[in-house]
Order: sequence, then C-alpha cells, then structure tokens
Amino acid sequence: NQTPTEVEKILVGKAKELYRQKEITFPVAAGMAKFMNEGTSSQAVPGSQKYNREGLYKWAQSRFHQFASDLSEENFRTLSRAEIQQMLVQVSFKAMPEIGQADIDLKLAEAFHGTQVSEDGDAKDLCDYMRTQLQIEIPTEKLTGVSQDAARQIMWNIFDDHYRPEMRIMERGLVLAQLDSTWKNHLYVMDHLRSTVGLRGYAQEDPKTVYKREGMKEFEGMWEGVEERVSEIVFRMEDADEVQDTVWVIGSATHESAPRLQAPEAQSSGAPEEIKQEKKVETIRNFGERIGRNDPCSCGSGKKFKNCCMRTNAV
Repeated sequence: NQTPTEVEKILVGKAKELYRQKEITFPVAAGMAKFMNEGTSSQAVPGSQKYNREGLYKWAQSRFHQFASDLSEENFRTLSRAEIQQMLVQVSFKAMPEIGQADIDLKLAEAFHGTQVSEDGDAKDLCDYMRTQLQIEIPTEKLTGVSQDAARQIMWNIFDDHYRPEMRIMERGLVLAQLDSTWKNHLYVMDHLRSTVGLRGYAQEDPKTVYKREGMKEFEGMWEGVEERVSEIVFRMEDADEVQDTVWVIGSATHESAPRLQAPEAQSSGAPEEIKQEKKVETIRNFGERIGRNDPCSCGSGKKFKNCCMRTNAV
C-alpha cells in the first residue's frame, strides 16, 4: 500500500509527463491547422490555408531551425498529411529540452541562497546555466540587482519564447477567456457579500473585517478556479482547431510579458530563518576578512562559499 504522499507524487509526475507531451505536440498541431487545414476553420481564421505544403515546410524550418537538416522539402511534397505530422512531432520532441521551468526554479533557489537581491556572481551563474543547459543567451546585467521573483519572470519568459511560444500564447488566451467570465461572476459575488455583510454585526463581528476576509477568500478561490479550468482544457485538448487557431489570432498582436500565476509564498516561517542567518554571517565577519557569497570557500573545497560552508553555517 502506498501513502497519500507517495500517491500524490506519482499523480503529479504523471500530470507533468502529460503536459510535456502537450508541449511537444501542440506546436505541430498549430502548424498543421495553419497550413494544412482540413476543416472549415480556415474561413474563420485569417491566413489559414488548406494544403499549403510549401508554407508548412518554411514554417517548420523556422520553428525547428536547430533541426532543419532533418526536414526535407521532398518529404513535405510527397508524404501524406499524417506522415508529415508524425515527422514533425518527432522533430518537436528532439527540440524540446529535458530541462524545464522546475529546473530553472531549482537553479534560482541555489543562486539566491542567502540573499534577496542578486549580485554580479549570481547573475553570471544564472546566465552560464541558461547558455550551457538551454543554449539561451541572457545579458548578465539583466539578472543583476533583481529579486528572485523578477529573475524567475525573466528566465521563464525567455525560455517560453525559445521553446514553447505556441503553448504560451494558447495558455494566455485561455486564461484571458476564463477571466472574462469568472471576473464578472466574482463581481456579482462581491456585490452580494456587500449587501449581506451588515448582518454579521448581529454576531458581534466587524462588517468591514468580515468583508475584507471573505472578499480575499473569494478572490483566491477565483484564481484557483481559473488555473484548474485552464489545466483541464489543456489536458482534454486533442485536435481542437478552435484552440490551435487561437495561437495565430492572438500571435498577430503584440503582448507585454505577463507574470505567471504563483501561489503566495509563506512568509511567517521565513522571517526567523533570515534573522538567524544574518546573525551567523555577522559572527563570521567579526572573526576575519569577509568572504563574498561568490568567492571560493576558505575550506579549500574549490566550491563557491554560498554552495559550501555558507550552507553548513546556516543550518
């Protein structure tokens, strides 16, 4: 028998595998819907075409440019639609790196250990990681002097632009569509709460406090509902032309980088650790010359101080 924690870990792993599979197949499905559309959606979506093999070939060469040698123009002229799609899925699988956002978060946690704002050495570590692991170049100054959350937004957005632009546009479109209806329902709920909160006074509760507390609870529930519905749509999506076509409609507009939905981080437990950590560092500083977080550790291990004795001292 497995414990609830073990079952949860298995389910989360399966969900991540399924989502990764969507990230691999969706760009191909979107490209096929654009250039090899077999349905009637070509009449509704500007620029959608039927059996434009040359256009599909040029798009694939640009989209999977690092594997352009695997894409033969002859294959696009002679293979069937299903065979072309299967070939592109194989190329998309090779183009999608094993490293994802979760790995970027782990690297960020390592780089920001013991600090709230990145230093030059931290930014260099992060830029080196993105270049060697993901072949993505980021200027060091872009990640210098920023918070961990700001660095995450920069690195995630650049990762999405390079490896999953279609999924990012689709996810954003789904979130906006869900918010449109969900926000209206939320306003209705808040109006109802405002009209009834006065009755809480009979229970010797402050109506303003109740309104703020219940309103925040409803707001958090609204966001959780949006996340659940978007995830459900993505997982249930097969060859939904209307969703794939959205990539081309939304993609024709210019969007600013939008922050990702993040669960609020617990801060109450973090404060004592920060205070405790600051005291440790100050004690070390008083005994000798200050060792920078990105300097070689004095123990002679060859590692940076933040990844060696700094971690030991913080325990």
